[in-house]
Amino acid sequence: MPFPAVKLVGLFIKQLSKPLAGYIKRKAKGSHILRTYICMPPAQLYHRMDVSLRMWSADSSRSKDFKVTPLKEDAAIDIGADLLGEIVIFTVSVGVIALEYWRQTANAAKKEQKQDDTLVLLRKEINELTRTVEMRQKSLDELTLILENYKSKDFQLVKADSKQDSQKLKTKVP
Repeated sequence: MPFPAVKLVGLFIKQLSKPLAGYIKRKAKGSHILRTYICMPPAQLYHRMDVSLRMWSADSSRSKDFKVTPLKEDAAIDIGADLLGEIVIFTVSVGVIALEYWRQTANAAKKEQKQDDTLVLLRKEINELTRTVEMRQKSLDELTLILENYKSKDFQLVKADSKQDSQKLKTKVP
């Protein structure tokens, strides 16, 4: 999927999680099992921690021996359903973020692998070109040697011819 489409799908999933959380809240209020075992215990715990933290932050002398009264059932159900809905939204959001992170990591790995493959290919080409240059240099050295040998033989022939010509000239001149 192209980049903007992935972002739009993630946003769409996040938006769908809000109605899903509302549906779970309504079901939690209507179901005895959800209400008793899933919504109320976290709500009561949240209430106890909230009141205790407020008492501690107020530095009340009563905070040590203060007993937190439990929430009424309706209030606990509302708070528990809200907590459950927020957990669903949070979980979906974390899932979308994790999926996006995984996708970007995979893309980065593909890009790095492609660069590594290109680097290996370039190194192979450089090695081949180096071998070709060495072979051509060797051939050039051999041809230069042959040419030098040929020139020295030709020079000797020319030198010998010139000696013979000079001797002919000496003998002709009285």
